[in-house]
Amino acid sequence: MKKQTTIILIILILLPTIPAQRYIIETETPPSPELQKAIISEISPSKQSRQIAGAKASLTKPNLYVIGGLTEEQLISLKEIKNIEPDYKVKALDFTNPPITPHLANNLTTPHEPFFITNSPLPVQPLSKTTPWNQEAIGINFSNLPQDFGQNIKIAVLDTGVNFALLDINQGYDFVNNDPDATDDNSHGTFTTQILKSPQALPLKASEIYAVKVLDNIGEGYVSDVIQGIYWAEDNNIDIVLMSFGGPDNSIYLQNAIDWAYDNNILFIASTGNTGDETISFPADYSSVISVGSINQDLKRSSFSNLNPEFVAPGENILVTDGVYDYLVSGTSFSTPHAGVAAAALLSQNPDKTNKEIRSLMQQTAIDLGTQGKDSEFGYGIPQATTQQAPEPNPELEEIESRVSALEIWKDTITETIADIWLSITGLITLTDNHEARITALESQAPITNNETFPEYLNYLSSSDRKKIICGYGENHRLNSTTALGYACTLEYKTYSSGRETVKCKCKKI
Repeated sequence: MKKQTTIILIILILLPTIPAQRYIIETETPPSPELQKAIISEISPSKQSRQIAGAKASLTKPNLYVIGGLTEEQLISLKEIKNIEPDYKVKALDFTNPPITPHLANNLTTPHEPFFITNSPLPVQPLSKTTPWNQEAIGINFSNLPQDFGQNIKIAVLDTGVNFALLDINQGYDFVNNDPDATDDNSHGTFTTQILKSPQALPLKASEIYAVKVLDNIGEGYVSDVIQGIYWAEDNNIDIVLMSFGGPDNSIYLQNAIDWAYDNNILFIASTGNTGDETISFPADYSSVISVGSINQDLKRSSFSNLNPEFVAPGENILVTDGVYDYLVSGTSFSTPHAGVAAAALLSQNPDKTNKEIRSLMQQTAIDLGTQGKDSEFGYGIPQATTQQAPEPNPELEEIESRVSALEIWKDTITETIADIWLSITGLITLTDNHEARITALESQAPITNNETFPEYLNYLSSSDRKKIICGYGENHRLNSTTALGYACTLEYKTYSSGRETVKCKCKKI
């Protein structure tokens, strides 16, 4: 197996708009002999419609072909072509940490035992049944996992294939090389798939998982191969399709294939993208696909994870193995299979529910993160592989919770009001203390004599007011004369036999 050693595995498939050598065309009638020479392959939808949830599904069968060797201008000139679209290439950005040796892996900073630790060839044996953090986050407990966990569920992983010597996975089909051997020659598909069913067949012990190869040995593939993988899933009664890839370009034929299969009861789950912005990659951006972003061990959104997902799941520093070495991997590619585990568990527990009902149940039972309800960082939260359905709403309990909430709000309001009142009281006390201090200072002030000045602003008063202030001041301090505010004043005191006293104050302007 080819290994690439760099810093970290960030798995996101991009759909770059590049000069296409291949095109997907749609024709009104079977192609002419001239056009047949350029046909690489036919994209055949399901040949038969099957009964789904009591309703017959129908399909309009378009004449779709993959064309090579002709330019877009040449194809547009052919009248028999109804529509044309580039057969976009998809690419997996596959970066891995250097392999972890057994000694280093045993010292990882994690509260759990490492997932797989080995330095020997296959078979790989786990050190314990301790649940790693990423599986625990979606509600899995390895020490108490039923043997029938995920029973009667069929999952197709559209990826680079699988190492069948390492993982006990079913052969699907290889649409890259057009043969039935979907062996992985890249490692991306092996890493994503083992989150569903590890070398120890955990956690989905009883599920049927199929490797469908749509990406080649360097992690690249064509949209036409993805479309054929979707038709294969429909033909083989697959319940859940996982797609750990995406990109910025919308293929109308890919959307049509997914929408059709979604209406035929297949549940689609795909990665949001690793650019850390608000753009959701295709096909995750389609309304018929569950989009999944990444969180780390602290249940925080990974910095690379795109915003506005429907759910989030573990996708950062996930411990995986290739059977010889262990790797820490990151990317929304790994969030997708975690959500797939939760979906498979819920569907296994509720076999009569449709894909849309399972999707709704995932929303109801998810662990809410961030702000209450669906938000741009975490969507509905972390989907849970719960063994029980969401409890039915209890009106009495909801009424009690509502009243308790109202009381808590009232309590907070009263507390804030009391605090405001106390601040007002302490403010008044401080203000009063300041006034008393100023009065004391004024009362202790020595008499103004010898033309000592009053406050300057008193000079703006009228002459009569200034005289009154000077005379009143002299009388209060028992002065015979005083000079201030532009006047010289003399005071004469006369006391009568009755004890009454009078004062005459005469002022001259100076």
